[in-house]
Amino acid sequence: MKGIDFLRQKSTRLVAFISACVIFAVCSAVTVSKWVALDNVYGKYEGISDKIRYSNPAHDSLQELFSELWLVGNMYFRYLDDEGNFTGSKELKASTETALKNLGLMDDKGNITISDCKEFDYYMSWGKNSISTGNRSYDDIFYSDDYSLTYTNGSITHSYLLGYFNYYSFKWYTTDYGMTYYDFPHTIKGTMAAATFDYDTKDLEYYTDNLGVKIYYKKDGSTPVPTPDTNGIDMSVIYSGIYEDEKYYYDEYGNLIGNRYGGIEEATAPNRYYDEYGNLIRNYEETIEETIIPKIPAKLLENIDDSSYIIYNRDSNEWVEVKNWNRSFGNEVPLKICITPSDEILPLYINLETEKLTAEKNMTTVLFGVLPFVAVAVLLMGFFVVTSGYDTKKKKFVLSSADNIWVEVVIAVFTLMICAAILSVDAIGSINRQLYRNYSNTASVMVPLYTAVWTILFALMVLCLNSIVNRFKCRSFWKTTFLKHIWKFVLKILKAV
Repeated sequence: MKGIDFLRQKSTRLVAFISACVIFAVCSAVTVSKWVALDNVYGKYEGISDKIRYSNPAHDSLQELFSELWLVGNMYFRYLDDEGNFTGSKELKASTETALKNLGLMDDKGNITISDCKEFDYYMSWGKNSISTGNRSYDDIFYSDDYSLTYTNGSITHSYLLGYFNYYSFKWYTTDYGMTYYDFPHTIKGTMAAATFDYDTKDLEYYTDNLGVKIYYKKDGSTPVPTPDTNGIDMSVIYSGIYEDEKYYYDEYGNLIGNRYGGIEEATAPNRYYDEYGNLIRNYEETIEETIIPKIPAKLLENIDDSSYIIYNRDSNEWVEVKNWNRSFGNEVPLKICITPSDEILPLYINLETEKLTAEKNMTTVLFGVLPFVAVAVLLMGFFVVTSGYDTKKKKFVLSSADNIWVEVVIAVFTLMICAAILSVDAIGSINRQLYRNYSNTASVMVPLYTAVWTILFALMVLCLNSIVNRFKCRSFWKTTFLKHIWKFVLKILKAV
């Protein structure tokens, strides 16, 4: 009995409580120190990943670099022989060089100029001809599928590090009259398409499609222009039964935005246009070009047949008959592209990945290592809760002054402590990242901060739980509720009535 009385003494319970808090504090300090170390590595690791993935300047540079390599390979390298000589006609060579120079991909001496991207190294080849960063080979540029973007046999392999972008829309096709059209959805110097011509375009008529490409043609129909393709590129205004003059409206970029039958209504205020739902789509601050497209000449309508169609050339302001044409999509199998983070980035990223795996292993080791000590702290707190409230003189459990606080308040505080503990765990990463901007060693702040917070929360939760349990031990739970007072007040009113 003396042993049991000793365990139930207030001093014994106090020692157990303090010991549990100290053990829990030490476990918290060790855990937070490793957690912060891991989070800092994550921050550096993700910082490099974010730098070359997602929608930021570096990732835009990656997409433009791929567009440049794709276009140079298909437009220029496919015409080179094994000695690097251009094998196409002089008209095609002149047209190709002009297109490349306009895009900044060829200098005045005829040398290919690819954008200098410090974040990436590249390799591109078609057959035996190739270009690369520092004249390196494919094996020198390619690191692994985990880090390199490769384009071979017309398909692309994406690495997690470089992220994904849409390459399905990259295509080129040739026509049966000597034009080749290149569609690259990611811009090169602000441009998304280009065309080359295997005939002399000097003094020929042309119109500009909605991607800014000049399409040359002859009025005799021997060089027809493309119809709108499946991507919705509006390369021309096709004959669609215009027998009377019709109003068309174009925005400041030359894009057709509608006609009087297509949802644009001119309001009384000048230069204000509304769609069929009454929404203002242009105002006086924006430019709208009004074009009156004349009706199709009767002679053209008389001669139209299945072998030709009629387009309206906005540049010359006239209807033109052109012959039907065929196009063939290009074969890109010989094209080979490889893009890898540069030597400035890749080694740092790989080293951080190794450091991250080590930090994760250390974190796991610490978590398993502190579990026995946490279990001891919980057992000590369990002993404290079970024995708390016992009066060795009265030989029974009694309520303390704290146990007279309404139990609803105690339960509310207990719940808040649990919520605070959960939120503190969720916030540890964001708080550490904020501190990282001002402190090189965030552990010096985070360890004492979280050790104190978690230990206080742990102690308060135990005290709240102890108070609730003690009320049950003294059979006073209902007596210490606020609800009891409300119930007594209600009964008093009912009796009075």
